[in-house]
Amino acid sequence: MPGYFVHIASAPEDIRSSVVGVKGLIVADLWKKHTPSKEEYVQFFKGCENAPTYDQILLMCSLEHGGTHFGSKPSETNNANFQLIKDLFDSGQFATTMFFKGYVHHLRVDHDFYADKSICNGEAFMADFKKEEESAVKALHLDWDKTNQALADWYPEVKKLVSDMPNEVKKVIGFATGDTQYVSLTPMHEFVEAMRQPKNLYQLLEG
Repeated sequence: MPGYFVHIASAPEDIRSSVVGVKGLIVADLWKKHTPSKEEYVQFFKGCENAPTYDQILLMCSLEHGGTHFGSKPSETNNANFQLIKDLFDSGQFATTMFFKGYVHHLRVDHDFYADKSICNGEAFMADFKKEEESAVKALHLDWDKTNQALADWYPEVKKLVSDMPNEVKKVIGFATGDTQYVSLTPMHEFVEAMRQPKNLYQLLEG
């Protein structure tokens, strides 16, 4: 459920200040539904130092472990198999670079966000969804646009990073003002602050 802007805002400064680190933050969602071609890969990492190899990207996207989120299926974005990912680092198949630190941070945010029931009232959303699906989904999407605006107010420097995002990312990052319906902004702020605390790669993997 956390969108691109939440992931960028939640990242510690070392990831946010790294071009390839920010790319690591977005690829889990960017390539959740399709594996990039070699040409897409080359274009995406053009000019980046310490970029992952194409074989590493193919491994990251493999459906054998549920795709980029390492769930049992690509839609299970909060069920990352962190032990399997750790094994890939330990075996040298993934590299301990800033790109992969950003990538693992994305997975940790997804996992910990869903575990914190104070941020988003899922029960209220599902009740509304059962009554009027389209209206509930629209309200939730608007909530995330309002959350993005709150994040931009709390962390003005983060909004500047949006201009460097691929078009398919920029077009889904919206901003709106007003009260949220399902998202509680105070717990969200506390969550983002906690996720911004410096951690090394293995601390992220271990939670």
